[in-house]
Amino acid sequence: MSSTSDNEAEVKEYLTKFTDAWFKAFSDKDPDQIDAMLETFGIDDETVWIRPSGNPAGTAIMKAMMISEDVVASKQKIVEFSSVRFLAGGNVAVVTFLEESAFVYK
Repeated sequence: MSSTSDNEAEVKEYLTKFTDAWFKAFSDKDPDQIDAMLETFGIDDETVWIRPSGNPAGTAIMKAMMISEDVVASKQKIVEFSSVRFLAGGNVAVVTFLEESAFVYK
């Protein structure tokens, strides 16, 4: 059985890789690449996203935003992790982190 520090490192690695893949897919605007990226990270149509505005969006809306030429990503990276807390016997992680991101809308 892995230790909590191993689990914490795994969660941080997952989120860092996801953030990097998201930025690349957003920048490239390739629908097939976006679908492959979402599948790689286990994200499906049931996922609810919180947009920068604070409003929720489904995966279809987020994909449309990523593909749209009206939205251009210029930066996205995790700056630091503040906390990782495991719940439900280690099956769920609650993570707080600081992300630096920027995009231009039209």
